Amino acid sequence: INSVLFLSIKKKFTSNQIGFITLVGEFNYPGTYPISGITTLSEVYQRAKGINGKAFPLGAVFTRSSIKRNEEAALKRAQGELAEILSSAIASGVLQQNSSDVIELINLMKRIDQSKPTGRLVAELHPDLINPMNDITVLDGDTIYMPARSNIITIMGDVLNPVTVPYNSNLNLDDYITLAGGYKSSADESKTYAILPNGESLSFGQKLLFMRSDNLLPGSTIIVPKQARPLSGLSLVEVITPILANLSLTAASIAAINN
Repeated sequence: INSVLFLSIKKKFTSNQIGFITLVGEFNYPGTYPISGITTLSEVYQRAKGINGKAFPLGAVFTRSSIKRNEEAALKRAQGELAEILSSAIASGVLQQNSSDVIELINLMKRIDQSKPTGRLVAELHPDLINPMNDITVLDGDTIYMPARSNIITIMGDVLNPVTVPYNSNLNLDDYITLAGGYKSSADESKTYAILPNGESLSFGQKLLFMRSDNLLPGSTIIVPKQARPLSGLSLVEVITPILANLSLTAASIAAINN
């Protein structure tokens, strides 16, 4: 009877099983777990017995295959639109008037071509903060990368000396920019933004000097863009550049966790 009951339970479990989710990094029991169509994130965390003491859930990365495919399609569209902008710039004489802008467009197209979509899903990944309102259903092929705590801030973009420094809660944004040598003359200070380790973006706008580092998180990256110049399609350039930066940082985070 026990054998029949066991086979019945096994058959029922197998019929409900529709895929697997992979946990990488600072989990107590990382690995690949079977899931059904109703398995939630909190259930997966329970199976892995939670995270260990080194984990930094605010910097965790959740990737999903369907989002990765959407990112690939979006990058291809952006590359096509930039090619049209470049052709228009050449046809209208902008190439002769401001060749540096055209070179920047070409470099941006190369960056898009070299970028690898990650399929990142921004979600609450801290086990203590997951509740019935934000507990998502996981899908086949999902992967969660859980890093160890990072206590640094990276400043990059149009600064004199892009640098990574220790996180300090007593410093404001202007202090961090100073540690990077200050702004270049071509920097657009008002559009400075940060990519937080959880994948969210934080725009500083006009509050630059007053923004304290507690608005940031350890592991954040501050990015200073160049000033906008009059060029057809520049708005697309301004949209795609932060996306590429986010993809690059996410890919680097995943690589670090895997290593």
